[in-house]
Amino acid sequence: MLDANERLVWSGLLPVHDDKAAVTFARTMLERHAIEVWDRARFVTRLETPERRRAA
Repeated sequence: MLDANERLVWSGLLPVHDDKAAVTFARTMLERHAIEVWDRARFVTRLETPERRRAA
């Protein structure tokens, strides 16, 4: 999870087996912080908070 200044505020391993499941799981955690999903060193996607999506 990233704060408004793009700084890491939390990271952890997700109990999933593929990218699709990881993104689905990460969406359940999406509230006030953007979330980047990574598979070790491979970037998968970035999920924005609802407020940032409306501002874009």
